[in-house]
Amino acid sequence: ADCDGYNTLIDCDDFDSALPATDNDCDGVPTADDCDDSDANVGQCLYSFTSHTFTSCGVSGQYGPTLAECTVDYAPIDSSWDEDPSQFSMSTQGIQLWVVPSDGTYRIEAQGAAGADNSNSYEPGYGAKIQGEFNLQTGDVLHILVGQQGTSNSTHGNENGGGGGTFVVKDGTNPLIIAGGGGGAPSYSYSS
Repeated sequence: ADCDGYNTLIDCDDFDSALPATDNDCDGVPTADDCDDSDANVGQCLYSFTSHTFTSCGVSGQYGPTLAECTVDYAPIDSSWDEDPSQFSMSTQGIQLWVVPSDGTYRIEAQGAAGADNSNSYEPGYGAKIQGEFNLQTGDVLHILVGQQGTSNSTHGNENGGGGGTFVVKDGTNPLIIAGGGGGAPSYSYSS
């Protein structure tokens, strides 16, 4: 769809019926969801984007991932936006900062992490799962903290940590969606 809401001859969103399919397409792949508007009266889309699953980048426990861990984790599945510090960054370890590429309605699904378990415990609690649709603007910054699975401590009675919650906050002050983490699994018996 057109990212600024105006169908003009110089749009390059490939959805305008007045344009040939290849006219002004910036990514070289004409599709109905391109958002590459070059209309001088409005801002352009920052980069091509369709969807992405933000994760804990393979990290568990109490300390969140680093930017380097997330960049490596996301590299095989995304284009270059995840390697561009003006589009994806991290100022606090574990909180991923993502810049919204274009105006639109975005579906955000969040799930809290499961708690830990071990061979001497029952099943852990699983994190809550919630989704919503949000109107976002080009340049909005989402602060994304993805809950991580808890860790287990079998040294003292098989304690198991709870899973972390997942939080998505717009521009650092406006919570959009929050999903709680699951509880750590209780042990079958306690030994000191």
